[in-house]
Amino acid sequence: MHSTHTNPPHDPTPPTEWRIAGETILVFCCALLAALLGILTRPHGALALFWPANALLLGLFLRWPRLADIHGWLAATAGLCIADLIVESTMLSTLWLTSSNMVGIAAGYLLCQMQPSIHRKLAQPSSMLRLLVISISAALAGAIAGAGSAPFIIGRSSLAGFSLWFSNELLNFIAILPAMLTIPDPSRWRELLRSPAPYGTRSKGNLLPLLSLCVLAVLGIHIGTPEAMTLLPLLALLWCAARYSVFSTSLLTLAFSLWLMTFAWSGQLNLTDGMQVSQIIVMRLLAMLILMLPLLISTHSAFQRTSQP
Repeated sequence: MHSTHTNPPHDPTPPTEWRIAGETILVFCCALLAALLGILTRPHGALALFWPANALLLGLFLRWPRLADIHGWLAATAGLCIADLIVESTMLSTLWLTSSNMVGIAAGYLLCQMQPSIHRKLAQPSSMLRLLVISISAALAGAIAGAGSAPFIIGRSSLAGFSLWFSNELLNFIAILPAMLTIPDPSRWRELLRSPAPYGTRSKGNLLPLLSLCVLAVLGIHIGTPEAMTLLPLLALLWCAARYSVFSTSLLTLAFSLWLMTFAWSGQLNLTDGMQVSQIIVMRLLAMLILMLPLLISTHSAFQRTSQP
């Protein structure tokens, strides 16, 4: 006699304790190391020149949603707290800054969840504009939450603290998030490495934009003026944007922004010494717009390539 019992559909394997522990440690380490890197760029009596932690954590939660569970959010909070305590900050400032950072990350995460998944992958020409709106909103949320700490932490007014926080966060989001959101799945890496275009650079013609970027960057350093170090590489970066994928362009744009921040931190661009708060904010917003240009071109070019019959 045959049994009439049927097995229930196979459910997805629930996360194991080891996997949860590993992912929690990963988020914690990313938050801790990124925050420590940002703290290293913090001049005395000022906010960090480069703060990658918030954009990195937001990118992790969006690109790999399973990291955005309660363990991931707690690990991110702990990593930011411990990084600040390592540099002997007061408990009040640590809690205030950490909570403000997490408010900005949470705002960006919630807004991104409202967008269609195709835009979260920057797969359409309007995707970068949507990401810009989300970045502005997340930066505003964090700046509003953290502005009140400015008189106690950096000795400036709350308005100045709000402006500096907002401009810095917005620049970091635009520099880092596109690269995080467009990282290809691991299963596609072998395929992408074999393909000469648009991801790879095997053909000589496809190498020319990258080579021109390197040459013009070196030329800008040789000239030594802020205009030359910014605008000359940008010309080649726009060429790269028209030829390469969104992910490749995002990596080059991130490298370009880190390159500029390195020279600003070392004082060679003279962007912070003796500058007023308003001048620093204007320079950051201009840098953000410069980074947006190649990303807009890249998303448009990629969409045209995929839509061609």
